[in-house]
Amino acid sequence: VTLAAINNNVHVVKVDEAIPTSVSPFDAIVSINGREIHTLADVQQARLAYANEVASFENSAFPWFWQCRCSTAPACVVQMKRLPFGIYSGLSADQKGWVYLERFASMVKGAMA
Repeated sequence: VTLAAINNNVHVVKVDEAIPTSVSPFDAIVSINGREIHTLADVQQARLAYANEVASFENSAFPWFWQCRCSTAPACVVQMKRLPFGIYSGLSADQKGWVYLERFASMVKGAMA
C-alpha cells in the first residue's frame, strides 16, 4: 500500500493487487492502535510503537511462544475512513468560482443546441 499525506490526512494512493484487502485508493487512515494519524511521520511512529509492543511481547515469559507461532500476539488495529468519491477539497465555494462558470457555460451550450 502506498500512502500520501494530503490535507492534514494520510490517504491510500495505491493498493497492491497481489494482497487481498478491503482498502481502496483515496481511503484515509484515521488511527492506528488508538493513535490519531495526520502525517506520514505519525504512521511511522505508530508502526514503531507497534513493533516495540510486539518485541516486548516476544521477550516476555513465553519464549517458546514464538517458536510454535501461536496467534495471541497483540493485534494492530487500523481505523480507516472510506472516501469513495476521492479526497475532500478544503476550498470554500467562493474559491471554486470557475466550477460554477463551467456549469453555467455547459447549461447555455445545451440550451442553444
